Amino acid sequence: MLGTPALASDGRSARLSVPLPGGSGAAALRISDPTGAALCVQLDSVAAPDGTPWVTSAAGDLGPYCLSCPQRVSVGVGYGLFILPSNDQAPELPAAFDVVAGVRDCSTLLPTAAGAAAGTAAGSATQLRIEGRFPPTVEPARAGVISLGLAFLGGSPLADPATRAAVLPGALLEVNTLLGPGALQVVVARTRTLDQETGALELTRGQGGPLDALFAGVLGAGDCAPPVGDGWVPVVFAGCIRLTDPLQQMTSEPDGMTLGIPDGFAPPGRAQGIYLKGQSCRPEVAPAPIDWTPSMLGRLLAHELGHYLGLYHSVEADGTVDQLADTDATNLMYYSPLTLSAPTFSPSQFRVMRRHPAISFGPPE
Repeated sequence: MLGTPALASDGRSARLSVPLPGGSGAAALRISDPTGAALCVQLDSVAAPDGTPWVTSAAGDLGPYCLSCPQRVSVGVGYGLFILPSNDQAPELPAAFDVVAGVRDCSTLLPTAAGAAAGTAAGSATQLRIEGRFPPTVEPARAGVISLGLAFLGGSPLADPATRAAVLPGALLEVNTLLGPGALQVVVARTRTLDQETGALELTRGQGGPLDALFAGVLGAGDCAPPVGDGWVPVVFAGCIRLTDPLQQMTSEPDGMTLGIPDGFAPPGRAQGIYLKGQSCRPEVAPAPIDWTPSMLGRLLAHELGHYLGLYHSVEADGTVDQLADTDATNLMYYSPLTLSAPTFSPSQFRVMRRHPAISFGPPE
């Protein structure tokens, strides 16, 4: 726990000085409501003691992430995980950060003073809880392991053991082939099949409630539940996924989605993880499983894992680019990765991903 700064009437927290331990390679800050309420939060500003800006006021950036910030950060839904540096162009970490966080209205992503209705959880919040993890600097060649917890919902074709056996091993091999140049690999730490037929995952951007409830089943209970805080990455193989964006007034069917950039280490009651589609949502098409090949499913999983570990799209559909110099429209993090012939991760992307505290590194050689 780093502190519980009070919120002012404009939805911004009091400034909190966050000391960074010596040897830290990154600062991973988790921001949530101390009472457990599901808030949408953003880093409003982060600066070094000498005034060097890392995150500037995000109030003028209407959208899921701050385009104008030296270090790009995303609005967190339910809670926020923020890993700094978030790109490959940052100065060395200072001895401390001065941090100001802000509460956002989940439907508009505006600061609550401008966008939140009276009586909502966001409007009634009085404090934010800020916690931190500080992963040490790790040599680029040191091998890192990402533990996956796989969950199969009734609507996914991979809920069938025979289909899973035919597709999943090759998909995981493809993921590790893509991660290999960055000395990273995934391993499966646990699997869980949910008995219920979930039907379509009907989601609204900025509202995490339905996934919070689903995630409780993904976690399991009693002996089925994983240890708290063990850093495994949940991967949920679902059926139809339909996402409505009230800001853009459009509905889409993403092949895969990650709840935050980056994601992980959710507080109790909040969902996290990677969600992959297994059926079409179109009403004119009878529900039928998607015939994922191991290569295509592996590429999709690797793309979403990139988001989970902190990567933005190298190029968005509207032409917006990330903050890395060695990525382009042929990169695995292109907004439509399944249309590319041979996408890969770049060296800068590996440097960003390797800062995530969910990665377990072995001893130096």
